[in-house]
Amino acid sequence: MIVSQQLTGFENYSHWSKAMIVALTTKNKIGFINGSCAKSNLDSSLHSLWERVNVIILSWIFNSVSKEIFGGVVYETNASIVWADLKERFNKVNGTRIYAIHKEIAFVNQGTQSVYPYYSHLKDFWDEYWSIVNLANCACEGSKTYQGPQEQQKLLQFLMGLNENFDVCRSTILMMNPLPTVNQAYSIVTQDESQGQIVSRQSNNEVTTALISTNNANKGGNYKGKKPLIICEHCNNTIHKKDNCWNLHGYPEGHKFYKPKGQFGTKRNKTTNLASANISTSNNSQEQMQIQAPVLTKEQYNNLLKLLSKENTQPSANLAGIYTSLLSSFNNNNNWIIDSRASLHMTSNKNLLESCVSFPSNYDSLVSLPNGKQTRITHIGSILLNSRSRLDKVFYLPDFKYNLLSVSKFTNENHCSITFYPQLCTFQDLSSGVFEGDW
Repeated sequence: MIVSQQLTGFENYSHWSKAMIVALTTKNKIGFINGSCAKSNLDSSLHSLWERVNVIILSWIFNSVSKEIFGGVVYETNASIVWADLKERFNKVNGTRIYAIHKEIAFVNQGTQSVYPYYSHLKDFWDEYWSIVNLANCACEGSKTYQGPQEQQKLLQFLMGLNENFDVCRSTILMMNPLPTVNQAYSIVTQDESQGQIVSRQSNNEVTTALISTNNANKGGNYKGKKPLIICEHCNNTIHKKDNCWNLHGYPEGHKFYKPKGQFGTKRNKTTNLASANISTSNNSQEQMQIQAPVLTKEQYNNLLKLLSKENTQPSANLAGIYTSLLSSFNNNNNWIIDSRASLHMTSNKNLLESCVSFPSNYDSLVSLPNGKQTRITHIGSILLNSRSRLDKVFYLPDFKYNLLSVSKFTNENHCSITFYPQLCTFQDLSSGVFEGDW
């Protein structure tokens, strides 16, 4: 097999035949397919050598066509006849294919891909069109005069399909006099893209520094990255606080040391032992492992019971995992909900997006909302949370009322973990173990 692409039909015959001609010319065998090296033109002493070379070329052609085409040429013994037969069957040049090429060029755009695959896709269409119409491609003055408008047309087609974040670069190219070639414009755009990627990586690396700075400011600059020590003032245990001490407030129902003393264990009736589990050690030299969970106030407990009693309240199918009634407290479109079940960063405020581009129409843009309805993603961009924290690939949903920060996406991109507490959550770098701040 002397070419990498197999002939499958008229749709790729142009590329395949061009590759075969180049390969056979390199091996000095092109005369065996164009008829210039016919057996009848040679001396009888060279017939056996001609037969051998002819069979080799036949094997190259057989290995370069699909199985369906192979069955129609396998019994032919002359390479030039096989070549002429394939050309007659598949070299279909007509207005329909030219129209299809121009239509593809008109609708192709960069979308979510980088500049390189976008440009390569366009170049494939340009090369195919030139091979079909056999445009002049020599070094004479007439050819150069004709190629000038063609190069300008290719340049404009390339610039029109670029994303909006290349607006400045596009304007700079169009103001050049004379206009650069499409290859020169491609080089300029890729340099601009590389610069943008470097800036984006630097912004991501500064996210952890921003979180640490926030935490240091809250602690007077003395925070050294270690988890603060928890001490119970009643039993001196270093795992729980006095408010959650079971030795003081009583053990929960079901524990072997449980003694009924009322509905809520605290003397001041501020907290409840419902759903509470601490890891605690008795001050009487008894080591008892117990599990810690968030403590609920009586008001929170009653609100939770009312919430569970509602039949129509449902969490969102695939995104937030938050009850709709709870979301009503986050009605400011500049606030962010840190969501452990959201798979994507989402916002309802388009003004927050930087490098905002339209969401590609060829991707599935439907998203399920927490209220059970569905809406479409219309734009995608980046959001700068503060001077050092940045979110990339944030989706804009016009019909959504909240801003969601995806825990899975944020921790994966920044290589950190998030721990939730009743009043805040902390970020910890997985490589260094340093706590990066709290939200």
